[in-house]
Amino acid sequence: KQSQDIGLTNRDRYGSITEARKYTHLFMAELQQAHLTYTPAAVANVFLALAKAEARPISNLKIQKLLYFANGLYLASTGVPLVNEQFQAWTYGPVLISLYGLLRVFRDGPITIEKLEAIDTVSPDTYAYALILGVWERLKGYSAWQLVEITHQDGSPWHKAIKSGGRFAAINNADLKEYFSH
Repeated sequence: KQSQDIGLTNRDRYGSITEARKYTHLFMAELQQAHLTYTPAAVANVFLALAKAEARPISNLKIQKLLYFANGLYLASTGVPLVNEQFQAWTYGPVLISLYGLLRVFRDGPITIEKLEAIDTVSPDTYAYALILGVWERLKGYSAWQLVEITHQDGSPWHKAIKSGGRFAAINNADLKEYFSH
């Protein structure tokens, strides 16, 4: 509408509808490349800060599931994963092995450190941060075991990975993207 108000149409800008589509595809490709992937520790640090701000305990099991949901939603909306590591299908749901290694000292108890050592950070002014915040707001009230149950549903990416590859199988990003697109 705004372009019509000043007397411009897409045909005037680009010469043809085909030309306009070409620029739209180029723009979308550039936008997709602009979305970064982060280390699991960087994303976990956002969840740790949010949990601390609300004085909510958070366990290794729960943070793993929160990262899984954030990664799936980010992948579905941007076409690229949020984290630069592939999830594995473990007995109690999706796990990022590097994050598990950093947090296993807490066993099944609450994580008592404020921040993990990470080579990157998720800036509060990014789409990634907004998505992580949205996941937190939606799922913070769920227990770790409720989140495990959700990840174990028939047809979920975790379920597909367990059925096809067994325990510790990689969870396919294409399955995640498809699952979280609906």
